[in-house]
Amino acid sequence: MVPTGRTIYPILGGDGELLPRNSEGRYITLEEGAPVPVDDFGRPLDSDGQILPTNSAGEYVYVSRDEGTPAPTPTRVVAEAPITIAPVSERFGFGWLSRAQFKLLYSRRAKSKHCFISGFMELLLVFDTSNNVKILDYRVMKEAVKLFLLDNFDLNPNRVRVGLVKYGDSVEVPIALGDYGSESELVSRIGETRRLKGRPDLDKALREAASEFALSGVENVPRVVIVWRNGNSKFVLIMF
Repeated sequence: MVPTGRTIYPILGGDGELLPRNSEGRYITLEEGAPVPVDDFGRPLDSDGQILPTNSAGEYVYVSRDEGTPAPTPTRVVAEAPITIAPVSERFGFGWLSRAQFKLLYSRRAKSKHCFISGFMELLLVFDTSNNVKILDYRVMKEAVKLFLLDNFDLNPNRVRVGLVKYGDSVEVPIALGDYGSESELVSRIGETRRLKGRPDLDKALREAASEFALSGVENVPRVVIVWRNGNSKFVLIMF
């Protein structure tokens, strides 16, 4: 069973110590005792609605108006032994993570300044879920894919339509092109996918991708396939 709940990111004060929490586990400000506001992804915000700055360890730092902007932001001097933290958002289907994994997978970047696609296109993700990909590696891959999509593509309706094909010794289509109601539903369903195992048959997966474009795609729009895989696969080149 995967624990569910809203993500709660650690937040430090200007002195480098963790802020206090209320009875709900939310971090609160020292001057007002009010919960630190968060966005839809659980990231803490300042009083102007901007995401809080982070220190060199990737931890969020809250500084009151009286303290001003920290320079540099403080870092706690504590052992970084793996610990479990709060159950994370049901929306993204995450499980319990160590602090090191938390920093790796939850350091949400701003949208890419170099490549952000907002025009209408179709994108098929092809996941290797064979024996080549171990359980932990598959989890890390899914989190990387989620951040990649959120950082580089406009996932609103009538923008970038995403679909998902996964393969092992068989092939499945967990998400048909555009078959989701919102950005959050898309990333949630990506997080829910499971491995098929067996020998990798990328050839069959690419043929299924071509069929998916033919079945659910829109004519005369750019089409892109991105394969996320590990190890060798026997396949042939297919032109869409």
